[in-house]
Amino acid sequence: MLFTIDPARYQARVDRLQADLVTALHSINTLKAQLSEAQANTTRVSAERDRLYKDYQRYLKGSQARVNPFSESDIDNARQNYLAQDALVKASVAEQAQIQSQLDSMINGEQSQVASLRAQLAEAKYNLDQTTVRAPSDGYITQVLIRPGTYAASLPLRPVMVFIPEQKRLIVAQFRQNSLLRLEKGDDAEAVFNALPGQVFHGKLVSILPVVPGEPIRRRGRCSR
Repeated sequence: MLFTIDPARYQARVDRLQADLVTALHSINTLKAQLSEAQANTTRVSAERDRLYKDYQRYLKGSQARVNPFSESDIDNARQNYLAQDALVKASVAEQAQIQSQLDSMINGEQSQVASLRAQLAEAKYNLDQTTVRAPSDGYITQVLIRPGTYAASLPLRPVMVFIPEQKRLIVAQFRQNSLLRLEKGDDAEAVFNALPGQVFHGKLVSILPVVPGEPIRRRGRCSR
């Protein structure tokens, strides 16, 4: 780890999105429970309506017999009981349809909101993780230009620190054509630098380029990482 950016703002966004996601999922589960309850209620009141309808029909048939065993009051009460129960069935069916409509809206519309919240939450967690700045590889720092409370930007006017990776380097060199013919991949190589007199660095020839631009290399050479 190199340094850490204040994570408070990013953590707050993660917490808020997690709460929004839980609320959205809870709304769907609540509607599903209400729908199951409404379906059970419709089944129950429908069964009672069917029973009362049979009673009403029995009273009607009895009233058409030569000797009517039922009074007009009995027949009217049976009819009113049936109509009242039928109204309950219609109300229950309407309630069930309303809940189903809301649930369909949640699945077709709000469910997309759930997916959106999941995507936003994933992005927020990524941004929170990025508040910890880690080294891309093994290496060391030569300059540290930040202190606690310093502002860091993605495109700063100056770097917050200088990181030097520990990795192998390739030296590109130019040779005359006749000398190049004697070189083969895997040959031993030695390099010296004017800034390091008396030191010889050993290496291996890893590749031979078919074409190398001559002028820039002849003047100053080039070291590629």
